[in-house]
Order: sequence, then structure tokens, then C-alpha cells
Amino acid sequence: MILDEDGKEYEILPDRYDEDGNSIYIWQGREYYSIQVDYYPKGRIVYYGHLYTGVCDGVILFPGTALLPRGFLVIMYGLSLIYLFLGISIISDKFMDAIE
Repeated sequence: MILDEDGKEYEILPDRYDEDGNSIYIWQGREYYSIQVDYYPKGRIVYYGHLYTGVCDGVILFPGTALLPRGFLVIMYGLSLIYLFLGISIISDKFMDAIE
């Protein structure tokens, strides 16, 4: 169930079904096989997934990350990796100094 702007509930119905009876949702011309709605105090996020089992929901992903532009995510993940590897190199350097 999804709440609209007036607070009334309505259900998201599949756009069509495949030959096995699985639901298919269409959004922006693409087909998705699962849907999940997360509610927050300032609104909601509707996730569409390509898996029949459901939308990937992990503890590492922050809400709304999938809505960010892919180029921005690439830059942020790259900077995060550089930051982590820099930290590991500093710590390993300290260990090597302690061994010597």
C-alpha cells in the first residue's frame, strides 16, 4: 500500500503478468519484477527491482542511494576506496616500523 499526497492508501498494481503469472511493473519504459516502498517522515522512496525474489535491501546501502546519479556514485565510491586504502597503508607502515 502507498499513501498519496492526501494520506489515502492505494495499492500499486502490476502493469502486466508474464506467462508464469509473475508480476511485471513498468516505470520509465523499463520492466521490473519486484517493488518495495519505504516510508520516511518527509516522504517515501519506491524501489523497483529486477529480481523476482524482491528488492535488494542491505545494511550498507543508505536509503535513497539508488536515486543518485550513477556518475556521482562512481566518484564517491572511488574516493571512499582511496580513503580506505590510504588508511590501510598508513597502519601497515606503522606496523612495519614497529617490526624494524
